[in-house]
Amino acid sequence: MSMPASRSSQEISTVIDGFSSMKITVIAAPCDMRKGYNSLSVICGYLNINLRKGEDAVVFMSGSRRLAKIVWSDGSNGYCLSCYPHDSAYKKLLSRVTDPVGNMPVSVEELKLYLSGRPLLHSCEPL
Repeated sequence: MSMPASRSSQEISTVIDGFSSMKITVIAAPCDMRKGYNSLSVICGYLNINLRKGEDAVVFMSGSRRLAKIVWSDGSNGYCLSCYPHDSAYKKLLSRVTDPVGNMPVSVEELKLYLSGRPLLHSCEPL
């Protein structure tokens, strides 16, 4: 497992651009942000989202809505990105939730608006 690294907002934008071929889902229900990739991917499995295929990116929120974690895979490695959401953009996203569980697909551009661009943490774990 590699150590988490701080990323600039430009690097984060590049990472998010890489989600263009993936289905991006925001989980509206609050989540324990002490969890890493492995624990969050298990939650994804309960929601019938298979991260190991490399077709999905999933955004989890803390209860306070002050921290988000994005998990995804490239088929070889699992990634977990910790970031700070932008309050007003998050409220707009929440207004679109229609799934009773709180699953909400979003576009790459919506995800970029949702994140504030503050420095983030990024970790990588082999699958």
